[in-house]
Amino acid sequence: MRLNQKIMAIIVVFIMFISANVIINNLYLNPRHNHEKIVNSFISLNMLLSPSTPESAITLYGNWLPDRWSLFGFHRPWQFRLLQGSFLCNDTSKSIKGIINFRFGNAILSDYIDAIGLTALTVTQSTFMSYYNSNLVHFNFNDNDIYEVWICFGAPISRYMLLNQYDNFFMLDPDFSVGVAWVAIKTSSNPDDIAIGVGGPMNISLLSLHERFQHSLSEYHLQESELAFTNILNSLINAPEVKDILINSELWAGAETINFSERLAFINENGFNYLGFVALAQGKWLNDLCMDNVNTIRVRQVVSRSATP
Repeated sequence: MRLNQKIMAIIVVFIMFISANVIINNLYLNPRHNHEKIVNSFISLNMLLSPSTPESAITLYGNWLPDRWSLFGFHRPWQFRLLQGSFLCNDTSKSIKGIINFRFGNAILSDYIDAIGLTALTVTQSTFMSYYNSNLVHFNFNDNDIYEVWICFGAPISRYMLLNQYDNFFMLDPDFSVGVAWVAIKTSSNPDDIAIGVGGPMNISLLSLHERFQHSLSEYHLQESELAFTNILNSLINAPEVKDILINSELWAGAETINFSERLAFINENGFNYLGFVALAQGKWLNDLCMDNVNTIRVRQVVSRSATP
């Protein structure tokens, strides 16, 4: 009799354990109910918000929990990687790595290594809306070296004006080493709002989201990017639970202040106007631009090809 009671007690405890686990887990978002949505949302947010890291990835990490299982609100973690560079200039030392732990509906960063030296991946629109920045004429560029350059326009310009002055930057180089990585789009009337942009021909994140960009060139790429931009905003708006949990990880500083619905409404009302762009460029391109009144925010050398063996 006592043995039967012990067995019943064990069964009851086991059922209570399983029931409590199911109840708690159903209170919070399971980030792997839709694996593709998490991946696409992470890549989309990084592409929109981070000019300096045109390549991003996020994958399941560890094996202490099976893929779709969770234990009292704890889920198997994800590992992310943000890379600063290009197809040719990839250097694993120039990357941001970390783990995102999903616990009780929150995304918590851990093992976060900022190898690039960025304290924040985001900038405000005002960054691209001033002429106080340095002119390219102040720099001495080696023709064959590769540089990351942030160019600002001071005031919004149309797609036609952008391509008319910087068409070379939107042409894919045969060795995929240079070109526009990110273009800042005016999405609100407040300069202090966080800037949102779309990937250019050199943005690997955009290629990951839309394979057709691998075959797009010049102005056609920017037109396609505008369509992709609205589609990406719509996808984030339609998946607020995934977007919010990733933004709340605080990886992208200030992202929690963005109302994506309002930004999309601004675009629908005012069309596409551009504030500036971030590009990987050959020194000879930049030397040619020095004759014009081109203003920069940041310039850094990415790859040196000038040294002789």
